[in-house]
Amino acid sequence: MLNNLPVRTWTHKGLCIEGYSRAAVQSYWRFPELKLGFDLGGSPWDFLGTRHWFVSHAHLDHLAAIPVFVARRRMMKMEPPVIYVPTEVLEGVQRLLQVWQRLDRGRMVCELLGIQAGDTVELSREHVVTAFATTEALRYVARDALAWACDRPVVVDLTADAEHLSDSAPFDVYLVAPATYSVIGKCAHGIADTPVTATLASAIGRMERGQAAVVLAPTMHGSMHTSILVSNLRSLAAIGCRIVPPRDAYGKHNLPEEPVLVDACVAALQAVSLRPQ
Repeated sequence: MLNNLPVRTWTHKGLCIEGYSRAAVQSYWRFPELKLGFDLGGSPWDFLGTRHWFVSHAHLDHLAAIPVFVARRRMMKMEPPVIYVPTEVLEGVQRLLQVWQRLDRGRMVCELLGIQAGDTVELSREHVVTAFATTEALRYVARDALAWACDRPVVVDLTADAEHLSDSAPFDVYLVAPATYSVIGKCAHGIADTPVTATLASAIGRMERGQAAVVLAPTMHGSMHTSILVSNLRSLAAIGCRIVPPRDAYGKHNLPEEPVLVDACVAALQAVSLRPQ
């Protein structure tokens, strides 16, 4: 098969993750065993066989290849794909396909569906994602958008269900990205006064028993890289937390690229799996 776009592959417990992501360039991922894909910023030939896709948002690096993907499946006489996009951009994507249909002089046949917070599209009975949001995070990303992206309720306040303990469905890996100066400092000193830090307090307890991994991606302005921050990170690393180095640019410690975070989580999962229980 023609290798027309970069594709990286990770495997964990029989589940394969294939794709590539580079900020402001292209993002495309698929899970072959689940027959699902996420984002169509590019369209590798090998991905044509995946019929169901979910697009997270309308930036070009996440949906620009929808016309290419739809046209290729038609050209190969394959069943029209099913593509979910945020409801608020559904009409715009429909118009985009209509324009390309006129330019390409070929039908753009697909099942294009809108999805919004509260809607449910079940991946499987075993695979779900839960998001925890800080008050600060909700200044930049809407709560409804987070809920839509992971198809699970977003935990903002802890209730009698004790969401931070995750006893009914324990997590294997806890990824804190971005890990702010405040969160790092609180975790290092055992302060659990928010949903996120309370969750991490429980996570560190499970990590120390060999039942989970904690991955931190420090992200902040370069001027906040102080001796206090270094001391706190060393303390967390000493008890077993994994620290992902930031991507330095323009005087800031930026969030690492998605593939770097995925690599860190996969490595953490493998380490947890190898530990004696």
